[in-house]
Amino acid sequence: WGRGAVDMKDLIAMELAVVRMLAERARAAGRNPASDPIPGLRRDILFTSTADEEAGGHEGIGWVVANRPEWLQAAGALNESGGFSVGVGGRRIYPIQVAEKGFAVYRISVRGTWGHGSMPRPDNAAVLAAEAITRLAVPGAAQVTAPMSRFMEVLAERLPSEVAGALHAAATGATTNYGAGNLVEAQTARALQALFRNTITVGVVRAGVKYNVIPGLATIEIDCRVLPGTDEAAMRADVIGRLGPELAKVCDVDLVMFGEPVETSVDTELYRVLAATIVAHDPDGIPVPTMMPFATDAKHLVNLGVPCYGFSPLQMRPEERYFERFHGIDERISTSALRWGLPVLYDAVRRFCG
Repeated sequence: WGRGAVDMKDLIAMELAVVRMLAERARAAGRNPASDPIPGLRRDILFTSTADEEAGGHEGIGWVVANRPEWLQAAGALNESGGFSVGVGGRRIYPIQVAEKGFAVYRISVRGTWGHGSMPRPDNAAVLAAEAITRLAVPGAAQVTAPMSRFMEVLAERLPSEVAGALHAAATGATTNYGAGNLVEAQTARALQALFRNTITVGVVRAGVKYNVIPGLATIEIDCRVLPGTDEAAMRADVIGRLGPELAKVCDVDLVMFGEPVETSVDTELYRVLAATIVAHDPDGIPVPTMMPFATDAKHLVNLGVPCYGFSPLQMRPEERYFERFHGIDERISTSALRWGLPVLYDAVRRFCG
């Protein structure tokens, strides 16, 4: 239990445990794990843990990429957000992250007119900001990108047609019932809907200095997550277009931070090892390549040409609400999920490096 248990101390704990287990193998053979080959392995294992990911990673992995690239140069990398089980139509699927959406953070300054609270006026900056928020909150149109097209194709081959159809309907917004018989859980549907469109979330709203003073300035900070194929200019245009001409006239839209979407090929030895390892530990499980709606340090690692996959193997009980616990209250991960995941992660590393 505790902040970061899901995002992403669960994986850090398992990764560190794998490194310790491998080091113990080396010591048992009379070797120094820091300098000598680990028995049974043909590759070195690098463990790199950095901070600052939630602020773009520029002072964390971004600094390492620029100043200590040898800490990261590898045949492949395992990162957060993927490999955990999701229940769909009575089956367990294991989405392995091969892509992630980009992000654009904007600060919108809404200009109104200061005045006395006893005489209301339509250009109250707080009222204008409320209208802006309402317009920004409307979901955009669904778009099918290559990563999600592949995701749906794989599931259509492996799942009954009614389940695959319910997934598609939930993802594209064709239904809000998530399929007959609750074939798709609400948390899964929300994640899918975020993966089929550019999204805008209002995270911070500031306005006012005193109850009887009409605010002449309000500030809105928004978190936009962009699909592959959407650049910053297109996302900015979408934001301004949603505001509309009259409201846009009194709003300044300033970019705070932007990160490109990331895609990694599924046609690699490492991806095949990850998928095979999942099946070896859960023969009924369905590994599937997917995109994730949030950003990771892969955005910096891509600059070194290292193929990176989200692989945090966890087998969830049906009652767990994994997606809802990211950045939520009472963040937690079950010990049973970790007990299943650690041998999977260890096995995947041994298979790829052995």
